Amino acid sequence: MAAALFDPWGQPALDLSRDLILTSPTPPTLVADRVTHSTTRSVYRVHWNTIALWNDFAAQVIQYWNNVPQVDKQANVMAQEDYRGCFQRVGFSVAGNEGNIRVLILHFMEAVHLAAANGGNGGTAPRPSDRHSVLQQWEQGVEANELAGRPDLVMRSEYGHIPYRVTVMVEAKNPWQVTPAGLDRVRQGPQRIHCCYFISDS
Repeated sequence: MAAALFDPWGQPALDLSRDLILTSPTPPTLVADRVTHSTTRSVYRVHWNTIALWNDFAAQVIQYWNNVPQVDKQANVMAQEDYRGCFQRVGFSVAGNEGNIRVLILHFMEAVHLAAANGGNGGTAPRPSDRHSVLQQWEQGVEANELAGRPDLVMRSEYGHIPYRVTVMVEAKNPWQVTPAGLDRVRQGPQRIHCCYFISDS
């Protein structure tokens, strides 16, 4: 990577492309020596009624990315020093509970997503050709759809009439407790949800 250029106004230059930040590996997280075996129970569970494994999720992501215009991929959307700071804040962090997982998602993925999808860096990053929801922590003012509960994170529409539309609800879970057998129990249980999930091998 080239060295960052200096902006006379004190703002770091946007010198990392959308392609680079979206295709780079995410920072590794280490599992703590002592981990919690408890898990939060989302109040959404009582409203979910179906669960399904999204088998072609990866294929759909690849298909979408292959059709993203090259000008969008090559656009510089984040400063190298900002990206490095996000990476260093969470890289090789130790997680022992769901709160740790949620913080790691916020400190890296939220910042990178904002830059790549929503014109981050104070609105200076060029937006992609298509529109994307904003990833953020749930808070007052986001409960646009009168949701019955509080997810850890949400994705909400950026445009349109207020109140905003919530497009995704995210629950942070302890990865050491998400097992194939556990997922089967949820799928076969009386309370069902509609979601997608994927498990990292690393």
